[in-house]
Amino acid sequence: MFRFPLSRLGPNTPDWLAIAAAIITIGLCLVALVWGFILDRKYNGPYTLLAASNGQKWKSATIIMFLYTVCIPLAGALQPLMSPYPDQWPVFPLFCGGLWVVAFPVAVLLKRWNIERDLATYRRMNAHRGMIKGVLSSRIFSWITWLMSAEMKRFLAEGYPEDLASGPRPKT
Repeated sequence: MFRFPLSRLGPNTPDWLAIAAAIITIGLCLVALVWGFILDRKYNGPYTLLAASNGQKWKSATIIMFLYTVCIPLAGALQPLMSPYPDQWPVFPLFCGGLWVVAFPVAVLLKRWNIERDLATYRRMNAHRGMIKGVLSSRIFSWITWLMSAEMKRFLAEGYPEDLASGPRPKT
């Protein structure tokens, strides 16, 4: 088995610190990704998107993409712990921080665009709900309903109300 000597990370870094920092960082990244996935499923349901205001859509896109991209600065923060050379440590955290400063707003814009695209897809699905319901009731595709959320199952059964299906809600 290949062994990576931890002493290459830095002569003053104890092995337990390098291992603990790596495990904690990987654990935090996995928790953030799973939490982001859960919130993505929660905020992108058909009825949730239809009822959400523009500000709520921006807020959900920001929260979800923060959780998806937080691994970049976490990886940058890990490097100074693993290689504490004073002349070396600022390079990788600054690179990761700069990368995150650019990637995060771009990811939020793409997610916000994707939210509007999902809403348009739900509106098109509402028009063809009978056909989709028929396909999902067949034996071949019935397993797909196991993967759907309760909101999505309700949407396929009931659809949007007729007064809200065609476009945005009237302002009151």
